[in-house]
Amino acid sequence: MSSDCQTEALEDWVNEATRQCLAKGFLRGRFYELRMSLGTVPAIMELIGKPLELTPLRRLKEAGLLEWSLEACVLHFPECFDQRTREAAKSRLDGL
Repeated sequence: MSSDCQTEALEDWVNEATRQCLAKGFLRGRFYELRMSLGTVPAIMELIGKPLELTPLRRLKEAGLLEWSLEACVLHFPECFDQRTREAAKSRLDGL
């Protein structure tokens, strides 16, 4: 994680994303578990590294929640993530 990473802003964004998703019935169970054990940025990096088929990204798009996806978080806070994670997030969103 870069020293330019605005961790407080990122944490606030992720908390709001979680509220938005929960309001529409999406639980972020695996992310919550990883976030508690690894921290927010490592949890996002781990999940972005998983195959797309194992993520709720398509369902989030259908529910109008794509702007609150983990991929959107990576692109919103690029200074907090490595190049591989940024490229994976962009590729996933571009592929939808």
